[in-house]
Amino acid sequence: MKSYLEKRAFTGPIIQNPPDLELRLFVVIPCFNETSLLPVFQSLQACTLPQTGKVEILAVINASEMAPGHIIGQNQRCEAEVKEWISTHAQGNKSVQFHVCIFNALPAKHAGVGLARKIGMDEGLRRFKQIGTNGIIVNLDVDCTVSENYFLAIDAHFRENPVDGAGIHFEHPIENESEEIRHAIVQYELHLRYYINMQRLIGFPWAYQTIGSAMAVRSHIYEAQGGMNKRKAGEDFYFLQKIIELGRFSEMNNATVYASARKSDRVPFGTGKAVNDITQADGEYSLYNPKSFEILQVLFERIEDYYQAQEGDIEKLNLQLDDSLRAYLNIWGFNSKIIEINQFTSNAEAFKKRFFREFNAFQLMKYLHWMRDEHYPNVSVGEGITYLFGKLGLNKSENPDDDLITLRRYDRD
Repeated sequence: MKSYLEKRAFTGPIIQNPPDLELRLFVVIPCFNETSLLPVFQSLQACTLPQTGKVEILAVINASEMAPGHIIGQNQRCEAEVKEWISTHAQGNKSVQFHVCIFNALPAKHAGVGLARKIGMDEGLRRFKQIGTNGIIVNLDVDCTVSENYFLAIDAHFRENPVDGAGIHFEHPIENESEEIRHAIVQYELHLRYYINMQRLIGFPWAYQTIGSAMAVRSHIYEAQGGMNKRKAGEDFYFLQKIIELGRFSEMNNATVYASARKSDRVPFGTGKAVNDITQADGEYSLYNPKSFEILQVLFERIEDYYQAQEGDIEKLNLQLDDSLRAYLNIWGFNSKIIEINQFTSNAEAFKKRFFREFNAFQLMKYLHWMRDEHYPNVSVGEGITYLFGKLGLNKSENPDDDLITLRRYDRD
């Protein structure tokens, strides 16, 4: 039987030198049309290394076969610069090794960040398989920097916890940004933290940030789950949901990825797109209405009541739910799903787990969009954060910057 790499890898081996037998961490950095890789490489070079275990870093410079000449040229200049830096600043260090590869003619159908991550992550898997190690494949982005304990914290987290994957604490630096960009990124990061904390308040089990520049996964699990997808956007969300739903995912909050707050139009959603949208919309952003979460919480709290329920029982239980939620569940085919789940589960706990495999992060987002459009419009960031802080027992400020600092601290602790 062919292995994952034989069946699905985009390319053969990239790094020619054999991996060190103590290789522990493999960091992947996709790079497209960037002026330089040096800031992220220098940030990683400044990190404290674990006492045992080695680190490799691979930047995957990439472009579509249809990319214009100026992007191809920019990629080539970036590659030349970083190769020069590696030869003069990073060679000879056996504990951390820097590598760069370039793919300037990826198939137009798939060219993008998903394929670039896949190329790098597959190489990490290949390196670990060469030495028979279940190592850690880490993702970062070219416009990020990291805290000095980045390697130490990741290594310790996976050594000390029986986890398949982890999300790493992230923050968008705002101190040296223009007022316009600062305001936009504060609103967007508040949105990200609001969304996950609201999920946790209602008991949603898959409430984790899915940030491509701040994620790590064991190589065996990466292979078992079919590797990274080739999506041009949202690749991190779709990939991590597979890992999260295995039930052995965690947060790593004692190191930080500092993610760029720059504008971008490269993908249809994400930080860069959000900053663009906010700055073009008079600086306003909005959050899902707290009422939509409250209504759903009632179902989540009572879901085990549906265990072994027949059609008539389901209808009676549904009457305890809000009319708007019942309307959505009817569209979703809730009753038939409950009957089917009951056919394949032998106790209430198994029933609940299977239900949340059906009502997963994708379904939650569909529900919230439907509620937004049909019943409860989005609210302002200020209104949403006021509600959340009240539920969490946090002190609300008149300054959104201070609220973000408070919520970061809460999430980290």
